[in-house]
Amino acid sequence: MNKLFSRRGLFVLIVLVWLAVIATPAHADSLANDLMGVTDARLIYPHIDGVDDLTGQVQRVAIIDTGIDFDHPALDGRVVAGINYAANAKWGSSAAIDYNDGHGHGTFVAGVIGGNSSRVNGVAPSVEFIAIRALSNDGTGSFNDVARGLEWVANNADAYNITAVNVSIGTDSTYAVEAGVPFWSIYDRIENALGTLESLDIVTSVASGNSGSSTGLSVPAIYDESLAVGASTFSDTLYGNTNRSAELELLAPGSGIYSTWKDGGHRYGSGTSYASPMVAGLSVLLRETYLQFTDDLAGGYDSFQDRVVDLLQQTGTPILDSASGLTFFRPNLDAAIASIYLEHGVYVPEPTSLAVLVFGGMIVARRRKR
Repeated sequence: MNKLFSRRGLFVLIVLVWLAVIATPAHADSLANDLMGVTDARLIYPHIDGVDDLTGQVQRVAIIDTGIDFDHPALDGRVVAGINYAANAKWGSSAAIDYNDGHGHGTFVAGVIGGNSSRVNGVAPSVEFIAIRALSNDGTGSFNDVARGLEWVANNADAYNITAVNVSIGTDSTYAVEAGVPFWSIYDRIENALGTLESLDIVTSVASGNSGSSTGLSVPAIYDESLAVGASTFSDTLYGNTNRSAELELLAPGSGIYSTWKDGGHRYGSGTSYASPMVAGLSVLLRETYLQFTDDLAGGYDSFQDRVVDLLQQTGTPILDSASGLTFFRPNLDAAIASIYLEHGVYVPEPTSLAVLVFGGMIVARRRKR
């Protein structure tokens, strides 16, 4: 009896070690990744393009913000280039010290997109970053500098293989429709730059703003050429401060998000600023998926961005906003990739992970804006 018990005890111990060492991912997936189907998608499609494991490798995301902490351990040397258009540093400089983050907001955004450590696991943890510093150490700046940042990305997209942009910047004022935005030359310049990026099949994810409006979005999220993102909670309700209207295209987790901060730090934050980079990261992974089948990313849509929006709405989880009476969609990457596979007549594989139960020494495996 004792020998039998010892063997069973040893067997259970081995299984527990297996679960802890092998079955546990190297970097704990965030609640947001679990909710948006990123965790499941990585298990089901482990080598989606034959190069990496659905993590955004060989792609670069430009972040127009306060800069990025290029020495942060969770970003492990993946801030490969940048430029400064803000105060507190040499204007127009491409030296890393000048586009380094003196505030923290841009580093937080970078961690959401591609943090890669035991503490922060971004949506696409192998992407590289381009830091476009348009805001100063106090988190403020001018739309002239935002426009310069967008234009720099458009002019350098090919050279740096930039496939997505995040802009977690906006006005305090909100607008129900694009036609309601005052015609100022700087706004026109921003809209034109967004249009150029869209024509290059670069997805530009923009935060809708945090004024709590149920009838409008901030600039530049209101423009058709951007992908407007609001914030939701982990219980799939609307985050109360989110600006929304019929022009809002997607929701993503933006409440109680944990990410990277300046000077190698970490912290929690809430707002549409942290929902928008979730979608920027997802667009990178969807690009990887589509490129398995075709180089025509737009695929009959006006742009790849339009295609991404339609796919994520069609396969997303609906969230009703009682204040506006509108229903918005929170992305589900697992469902979105399955839809792409089915669209191309490819068999969708079963999950590679197994739920393992130990009982009596036995293992039971159970198995848009347009």
